[in-house]
Amino acid sequence: MLYARAGFDANVAAYRNHRLTAFQEVQDDLTALSVFIRAQESQQLAVDAARRTLDISTNRYTGGLVSYLDVVTAQQNLAKQ
Repeated sequence: MLYARAGFDANVAAYRNHRLTAFQEVQDDLTALSVFIRAQESQQLAVDAARRTLDISTNRYTGGLVSYLDVVTAQQNLAKQ
């Protein structure tokens, strides 16, 4: 009876450990997903800003206010994003 109880307790402990490990893995994955989503949002903001800069540079060039170098620089910045 003692051996059976010890075996049962060992199995229960192993099961609990597996459950805790599974919960930790899920939590880690959710955290990683959250970090990824924030990084993607930040990157999208950078791309949007670079596009606006390109639009402004193109309009200023079309209006004769700046040289085409400003447009090329804005294009390069957008391509880096």
